[in-house]
Amino acid sequence: MILDELLSQVPKTAELDEKVKRICDEIMKEESLKFKSTVEQRPKGANIFLAIELGQCDQDEFEYLTLEREFKEKYIVAHVTCPPLRRKRVWEVTEVNEKKILQFYVNILKYMKGE
Repeated sequence: MILDELLSQVPKTAELDEKVKRICDEIMKEESLKFKSTVEQRPKGANIFLAIELGQCDQDEFEYLTLEREFKEKYIVAHVTCPPLRRKRVWEVTEVNEKKILQFYVNILKYMKGE
């Protein structure tokens, strides 16, 4: 599984936030190549670790599913439109390890895409 491969590349001694951020950065490198939106139209912020494009609402607005850090080691998954950034729905992540956090995100992503 791709997630297991990414997890194996992250140092075991790293803090949870660092592990999640590193994995999300790798995912974003691959996924952003598929986006129709420009860099300026994408969600931005230090606490937005991952933003996968779901589709286009209109000419200038896109939908994303984001993984965001609320505070240290606490995350949410949000369905947002951008620009401007507006949250439409939010799921609280209750998982406490990087694999389960990312699996939770993937499960919601599949649901949002109708898979």
